[in-house]
Amino acid sequence: MRKGLSIQRGNIARVCEIWGRLDDALNIQKEFYEYFREKGNRRNEAVALHRIGNINFVKGEYEKALENYTKSLKIKEEIGDKSDIAATLHNIGNINFVKGEYEKALENYTKSLKIKEEIGNKSGIAVTLHQIGMIHQVKGEYEKALENYTKSLKIEEEFGDESGIAAALHQIGMIHQDKGEYEKALKNYTKSLKIKEEIGDKSGIAATLHQIGMIHSVKGEYEKALENYTKSLKIEEEIGEKRGIAQTLHEIGVIHQDKGEYEKALENYTKSLKIEEEIGDKSGIASTLGQIGQIKHRQEKYHEAISALANAALIFKVLESPYLELTIKNLAVIKEEIGEDKFHEILQELDK
Repeated sequence: MRKGLSIQRGNIARVCEIWGRLDDALNIQKEFYEYFREKGNRRNEAVALHRIGNINFVKGEYEKALENYTKSLKIKEEIGDKSDIAATLHNIGNINFVKGEYEKALENYTKSLKIKEEIGNKSGIAVTLHQIGMIHQVKGEYEKALENYTKSLKIEEEFGDESGIAAALHQIGMIHQDKGEYEKALKNYTKSLKIKEEIGDKSGIAATLHQIGMIHSVKGEYEKALENYTKSLKIEEEIGEKRGIAQTLHEIGVIHQDKGEYEKALENYTKSLKIEEEIGDKSGIASTLGQIGQIKHRQEKYHEAISALANAALIFKVLESPYLELTIKNLAVIKEEIGEDKFHEILQELDK
């Protein structure tokens, strides 16, 4: 591989990633990995493994991503490249996060942040602060989340990092959304979406359209919600973003559920659940099972309802999710409806 060809192939790989041609990008990075491994170029071997992990992550192949990041990290620690060590620790934290392993994620993000602060990598500090904010957010610790996002946003504005600014605005919008402050949320999402469209961030556009759809959904503006979800889903399918596809299918299911269209809702939840199980998205699995349980309850299919809700509760408990309480309440309602004896009879059948 001549130097000129190497640079050219690297540029092609980056273009493929940007345009969602992930398999092409993956094949090129694998070529780089084999080439550098044969040449004994440990640093570039580690870089190639890291980039392969990045593509695996976007494709929802979390175990493959973790395997490649771990190999990359080992090499980086051997050669003592602090900047690259921090980057890979951060990405391993990302995998822990999407799998619902929040303490592991926080541990890896904290290690990454410490190194970035030591070497003065302000841009990297902003990215890791952002992710730490996401952990606090998913745990319902909104003030801690907002504190980290605000610190991250300040650094990103100093550097003019449009991608980072858009991401921080998006997450701040999510906090306002979680708190029921929908107009504030919509204001931040609109700013975020504008930047993402300007820089061509397809994945980010899809994510923000999804959140705007959620606001319209909760306000009962179902057609507007479906319009945004449909746009989001189309982009997610184009770029092969499995986690995003699963989340959007879930929310489309919620709209049909709210409209009393239970079969359409179940159809979307079933598709969503299949993807969530494939990629190991524990939080997503629990959320979708919870919704399926609610529908089965409405249909008076108590055996299926209890099964779905009980499994959701078990996952929420492990994740220390604030949704555990709601799931237990839903089970309690069923117990009251069908009687304690029947309820425990069904539980015993499920344990078999």
